[in-house]
Amino acid sequence: MRTKKIMLGSMEFSLLSSLEHDKLSVFSFSDAYKRASTTRQVVRKVLSRLVKKGRIKRIKKGYYLLIPLRFKEWGEHEFSLVPFLAKEYYISFWSALSFWSLTEQMPRQVYVAVKFHVKDRPFEEVNYKFVKLSKRYFFGFVETEIQGRKINIASKEKAILDGLLHPEYCGGLGEIAKAIRDYHKDIDWKKMKDYLKKMDNSAVERRLYYVLKFLKIKNVLGNKIFLGVRLLDPNKSKNGRYDYSFGLQINTNLEEEML
Repeated sequence: MRTKKIMLGSMEFSLLSSLEHDKLSVFSFSDAYKRASTTRQVVRKVLSRLVKKGRIKRIKKGYYLLIPLRFKEWGEHEFSLVPFLAKEYYISFWSALSFWSLTEQMPRQVYVAVKFHVKDRPFEEVNYKFVKLSKRYFFGFVETEIQGRKINIASKEKAILDGLLHPEYCGGLGEIAKAIRDYHKDIDWKKMKDYLKKMDNSAVERRLYYVLKFLKIKNVLGNKIFLGVRLLDPNKSKNGRYDYSFGLQINTNLEEEML
């Protein structure tokens, strides 16, 4: 069976050759313009033709993904595009739990914490979900390298705390509880305690204390007296018994959520 050949113009071929030579799998309009001896208007037309021919894909305005000629042997890691979609960010929630192998589930979205509002964006078969966090929560991430690109991703401890803050972006409170149950020996509890203090969020702290007690895991965080009442699951209705030792309304069945 013959494969259909994609005919390229001289400018298209020259631009693609230059980008591949410089190993720019993701590039901006400025990157393309610097490599073309022509006007910006012509470069726009060249890029538009390459998109139609399937040699590049538009990620967002002014940014493109290069599709190598031998595309069947190639794949771009879904995390590697995030730096081009948001400036101040770190990958967290379910995506970070999966990255650190703290969950057996494979999230269908890439969850990204951001300082400023970024519109959710689908690209190919992946949806990028951006969660705006308060500046005081914007810490606890590390830099790792994926496909030669530096990526910010939440540490194990911060991914868990972010999940307790927003269980809806982690598959529910049960996924966080399972991660703690199965991998509590891999968690740096001193770091967790420091993070809790820095976040200064009473609801997150109560949920963590409650989960540890529920799982019968030794509390290495110290004793704490909680005043007032918060919801165990912030996304569910205000129904259920009160547990005053943690200052929580138990509005979900954690055992069922962990099944």
